[in-house]
Amino acid sequence: MTTARIAAVVAAALAAQTTMPRFVEAAANVDLPLVAVVFAGLSGGPLVGLWTGTVGGLAQDLLSGGVLGVNGLAKSLVGAWAGWMSLQFITFQAWRRAVIVGAATLANAACVLGVHALVNPQGPSAHLRSVAVQGAANATIGLVATAIARGAPAMQGRRRGGGGGRRFHRRAR
Repeated sequence: MTTARIAAVVAAALAAQTTMPRFVEAAANVDLPLVAVVFAGLSGGPLVGLWTGTVGGLAQDLLSGGVLGVNGLAKSLVGAWAGWMSLQFITFQAWRRAVIVGAATLANAACVLGVHALVNPQGPSAHLRSVAVQGAANATIGLVATAIARGAPAMQGRRRGGGGGRRFHRRAR
């Protein structure tokens, strides 16, 4: 995945994250930038995950109005971890990626809440149930994103006139 593509995916995730909860109430339980960071780490390795998490998390902090750097730190750690996971294990199967996205959600929540507890003891808190719901929602988004990413090259080939779905071509005489 190229740098421009990663930047476009993270920018789209940030834009959707900031606008979707206004229209769809259930979208508030999804962390789209986190899913983008995890997939960048899975496809590019630990260094790509680290930098994608840093940039995406800092941009999310700027857009959310929270403490600057908390999401940047949490997402950079999670992105590097996801990249490490891609080096250690076979992560091509969709269910494995969904498990990694769910675990990354738990790690992200632990980092964010831990930093907030250090900065301000009366800061935000989260219940384990809401974090689990967000993890399940992120894992579902991860499954859908994997399906779309795997189907996109075939759709592009058909759109460009790659046969329109025909399996066998006539031989020229």
